[in-house]
Amino acid sequence: MKKQILQISFLCLLLFTFQNVKAQCTPDLSPPIPNSYTESPNLITITITPLGWMDESGWNFFNASGAVIATGCCGAHIDSIYSIAGPYTFWASTLGEWNDNQFAFSIECNGSVILSGVLNGGETQNHPGILTCSSFTPNYLLPDLTGLCSVTAGIPPTATDSCAGTIIGTTTDPLSYSTMGTHIITWNFDDGSGNILTQTQNIIVTDPIAPVADSLSLPNIYGQCGASSTLVPTATDNCSGIIIGSTLDSLSFSTVGSHIITWTYDDGHGNISTQIQNVIIVDTIAPMADSISLPDITGQCTASVSLVPTATDDCIGAIFGTTTDPITYGTPGIHVIVWKYNDGHGNITTQNQNVIVNDTMAPVANLSSLPDVIGECSVSVSIIPTATDNCAGTITATTTDPLIISTFGTSVITWTYNDGNGNLSTQTQNVILVDTIAPAPNSYTVPGILTITITPMGWMEESGWNLFDSSGSVIATGCCGAQVVTVSSLAGPYTFFVSTVGQWNDNQFAYSLQCNGGVILSGVIYGGQTQTFPGIMPCADFPVLSLPDVNGHCSLTATVIPTATDICSGIVTGTTTDPLTYTTLGVHVVNWTFDDGHGNTVTLPQNFVVGLIDSSVTVTGSLFTSNAIGATYQWIDCTTDSILVGETNQAFNVPVNGSYAVIVSQTGCGIDTSSCITILNVGIQDYSNDNAFMLYPNPVKDQLTIETTKPTTIEIINVLGEILVDRKIDKKEVINISSFNSGVYFLKDMKTGITIKFMKE
Repeated sequence: MKKQILQISFLCLLLFTFQNVKAQCTPDLSPPIPNSYTESPNLITITITPLGWMDESGWNFFNASGAVIATGCCGAHIDSIYSIAGPYTFWASTLGEWNDNQFAFSIECNGSVILSGVLNGGETQNHPGILTCSSFTPNYLLPDLTGLCSVTAGIPPTATDSCAGTIIGTTTDPLSYSTMGTHIITWNFDDGSGNILTQTQNIIVTDPIAPVADSLSLPNIYGQCGASSTLVPTATDNCSGIIIGSTLDSLSFSTVGSHIITWTYDDGHGNISTQIQNVIIVDTIAPMADSISLPDITGQCTASVSLVPTATDDCIGAIFGTTTDPITYGTPGIHVIVWKYNDGHGNITTQNQNVIVNDTMAPVANLSSLPDVIGECSVSVSIIPTATDNCAGTITATTTDPLIISTFGTSVITWTYNDGNGNLSTQTQNVILVDTIAPAPNSYTVPGILTITITPMGWMEESGWNLFDSSGSVIATGCCGAQVVTVSSLAGPYTFFVSTVGQWNDNQFAYSLQCNGGVILSGVIYGGQTQTFPGIMPCADFPVLSLPDVNGHCSLTATVIPTATDICSGIVTGTTTDPLTYTTLGVHVVNWTFDDGHGNTVTLPQNFVVGLIDSSVTVTGSLFTSNAIGATYQWIDCTTDSILVGETNQAFNVPVNGSYAVIVSQTGCGIDTSSCITILNVGIQDYSNDNAFMLYPNPVKDQLTIETTKPTTIEIINVLGEILVDRKIDKKEVINISSFNSGVYFLKDMKTGITIKFMKE
């Protein structure tokens, strides 16, 4: 401002001088100076130009107080900064490592360069004390003329010339404008001496006011099924006058509901106002069925709807009926389908239709005649006949007659086929009960005898076999030559294990397992082979059909009547016409007859054997008891072959270890002596730590009885040291040694180590 006052004072002095000394203005070389102007803010422009790859760079521009007023980085860049109090500080850097990372910088003020340079890669430069942009020549601008809707430039601007004095500006441009925007009038100041000053002035015509709708609110448009807008609304603008509304929305609507038309009033000067108008489409009339009543649908067994009924709606047009009911029925009777006609606008019409399913035919049996059911003893009818119904399909028969028949002869079952719809058919079936199997005596088995025969077929240098019972225990064993071993029937099934250990083909033997003379397993094994045959049936499954002998001494009376089991009648008691009491020594035959009452009988003989006096003895610990009843007794010491004085009772308590027998006599039966029995456990009181056992008779012929106080394992060894029997025993065991040769043998208790010698007769 101080600078401007000085300039004005200087001009006044020039005018005064010009008026008094005009000769001094010749020639006139100075242009006029505008009288009206505004000094616009000077503009600083910073230009960044990459000279290589700008991977990392940056710059800051500081004002006099040290505040950052501009910053930039990373590529070509131009920044404009209005003049702020200087001086300025320019600080720039590049952060890359290569020479191609560089840029040129230039700082200009109103187009004049005040600082420029190049910054190389990795370099930093600082330029403090740059001049303020306001120290350069200012721009002389005429003030803008602004107006609403239109502007007219009234008084031309003036300038003062050092010689010519006041000069009024002239222009060839229009002085009045009604077009919105900025217009420029160029004013010329000519001092008449060839010096011309040019100034521009902005004429700015504005229109900041939007049009105002002529109606405060637009009326709603209503219609049944559809409606259209036929009247376009208007608005009034302060500059443009009447403006007709425009819209991008549709003007016709056929969808039931509320719709909005948005009208726009645009004055063309960037001022827009809007107004909405509601279009409301209604549908208040329900659809009307096309048929007054729907026809009944009928069918045999089943019926289905094939034609969907329709209705007509005033808005929608044709509408197909819908239903939540089934459209197919397989149950006889009358069914109702409720059809709904829905126009989707809340208007629904309903209509009923009958579906009638008929069933007038009875089921037809699948078999023209049912086969007789024949059973033994009793029969349970498990196969239920069926029929086929035209509607229900397969029908399972029912009956009130019993299905389990136990009455001999012919019974009739009446079967009924009911389709559930009142249609019935019936069919009969004969059930014939017979009994063709004779009773099977219950006590007729002699324990099967299993015989194992080994026949060498070459040099039997090394071979062997074992027979195991179902528990895995060895019940018979053998080796080394021709052999026949008989084993009493035990619980099976058995496992037969046979092997040869020799290396040559002549080391082989044939083996055969027989039960009561019937072969159940046979084969040949060759040198070096091993064969195992598990699951051999028990010998008890091959019984001998005979009743066991009934034995007695001196006289015999049958006390046990044999029975049989009939598959129909159950237990059948035997009958006989033979006597049941015998007093004559010898074998007497009683023939027992088992009759099931249905014409089936079986007769089996039974031997009643009347023998001499009973010479057997029962041993319990050290107590020997004669089994003869009503006799006289004399106990003897077999070791010294002497009578034990005073020991004439039926029972004898052995005083010391040894071998003892009893002489029994009975009137009418004679006299007999029992076998000698060896006892070795006399005086043993505590069996918890030791195992005591005895064997008898000794000598023995076929059956050797062994008794023990605790389970143990025994071996029977011949004089050659060969183990002939290796077996576990529990309390009492009878071993068949009928196949042993006569001579001396040893029985060894493997738990205690005790060995007892006995003779085989």
